[in-house]
Amino acid sequence: MAKNRYAKDYRLTEHFEAGGKIRTTYEYIGEDWRFREEPAVVEKEKKKALLRAAAGWLGFVTAMVPQSGAMHFLLIALPFAFCALPLAAFTDSAFAFRRMKEPLEHRHADRLNNRYPPVCLLWILFSGSAGIGQAVRMASGGEILAGDIVFSLCTVFLFLLGIRSFSAGKKIGAEKTSVT
Repeated sequence: MAKNRYAKDYRLTEHFEAGGKIRTTYEYIGEDWRFREEPAVVEKEKKKALLRAAAGWLGFVTAMVPQSGAMHFLLIALPFAFCALPLAAFTDSAFAFRRMKEPLEHRHADRLNNRYPPVCLLWILFSGSAGIGQAVRMASGGEILAGDIVFSLCTVFLFLLGIRSFSAGKKIGAEKTSVT
């Protein structure tokens, strides 16, 4: 049975309501965390994270619309298909990031520090692998369709967007508030 790693950060309180019902509430008692950057920078980054998620999905779908020879090669199609997984996780993280407010709870800081960067690294890895595979396929000769150009541009776009998302996530991050 998996133990909730944040269980010690909360206190369970019960109190009686009118009519004799017992109401249970949870109160956060763990350490407070804050963003590394100023609030204005964080608010801008929250919007940019959602825009990067939307742009990532747009690039992912756009690459698959025109007919391309790239999708006939497993070493290109497989990493590109797997790129949807980190994109979905990044989108989820971007929406969660949008709702985060200071002081952050431990679970929010963990999500921001320990999930955001690895998801971006997987995004970079999968889009880069697909792009390199496509570049090798195109350089080795054979028929190049217009969709191959679109696919190549989209993989480069996804790769660069992943790098930008990674660097932004590392910059924003969360740290414990100092107790004095």
